Amino acid sequence: MITHLISIMPFMVCIFWLVTLVADYRHWQYRANIWLAVFMAVTAVLYASHFIFFNHVLSIIPLSDCIYTFANLAVYPLFYFYVNHLSSHKPICRPRMAALLLPACICSATVAVLYSLMSPEQTHDFISHFLYHNELKSSSPIIEYQIITHIVARVCFAGLVIFSLLMSIRAIMSLNRIIHNNYTNLDGKDTSPYVWLLILMATASIVGFIANALGKHLFADNNLVLLIPAIIFSSILYAIGFLGFKMRFSIKDIINDDIIITSETDDNTSIDKIREQIQDIMRQEKLFLQPNLKINDIAQIIGTNRHYIYQAINGQMGASFNDFINKQRIDYALQLMKDKPNLTINEVALQSGFTSQASFYRNFKKFVGTSPRTFLTPQ
Repeated sequence: MITHLISIMPFMVCIFWLVTLVADYRHWQYRANIWLAVFMAVTAVLYASHFIFFNHVLSIIPLSDCIYTFANLAVYPLFYFYVNHLSSHKPICRPRMAALLLPACICSATVAVLYSLMSPEQTHDFISHFLYHNELKSSSPIIEYQIITHIVARVCFAGLVIFSLLMSIRAIMSLNRIIHNNYTNLDGKDTSPYVWLLILMATASIVGFIANALGKHLFADNNLVLLIPAIIFSSILYAIGFLGFKMRFSIKDIINDDIIITSETDDNTSIDKIREQIQDIMRQEKLFLQPNLKINDIAQIIGTNRHYIYQAINGQMGASFNDFINKQRIDYALQLMKDKPNLTINEVALQSGFTSQASFYRNFKKFVGTSPRTFLTPQ
């Protein structure tokens, strides 16, 4: 009974979030939550196979082992698909998606074929000796082939985990660059939930690596040992589901703002001239005081392509659009503090173009090196 409860925990978490996500289909962002729902569904199947294994339901282990092999190799690519849909304006091409799921298909199909070729006695020997006791030697060639297939699946798992996490990190870093190079107001565009998703999956991968290396057999007959990964994976899966469900900002919002930087070029365009124009309008019109200023706004005023604005600021001035504008806001705020000492910090923040005191404090600390309150305190 205790084994039943422990081994069913991660499965129930996945089912809870799967049902919640499906019920909340109206808020699916840019198809991202479709992938999160698929991730939860496949992970639920994975832990259903765990439940069968740890509760010694021997009659259906050949079937559950095939399903487990597929699900185990598919969950990390599916997580990458989810992160990519959240954070990248370039969707993963179908050939790459197929290539990432190919190891899961091949390994699970091979496991299924080998089970079909094994006699009931050979199947029992393989399950008993390898799956439950991790014995690598066998006098039967077909059992040896099955053992080799399972070992290959473990190696593929390691490779897919590393690749999926690295590509997810790359996608989130790209999103972060796009945000900082196009927006000055970052309120509501926080990428920390994406970072937490990666931390959670990295933690899961470390635990998964250890569990895969040790083998499921070590957890089969010890409830205390089984309880530790069950609690860890249940907590991680719940947190992933919670973050995904609450996430309301994605690449879709940026695409709707029509500010994705392209690679358009024009040899006749002078980046030096554009840089001078940007500096002139900032000095004369103080555009940085507009709270929700975007790179498109400056491109329209100057009458050029937003790509050249990006090149002039990022390439020649050595700053992101966000830092370029906020640095001028902070310089303006410092002058306000000097000229109008009776203004409150919140009034200074709002008059300098910031939409919140938190954003003002964060940027003040970044560019001045101390907080506004400490700066204003007489020494």
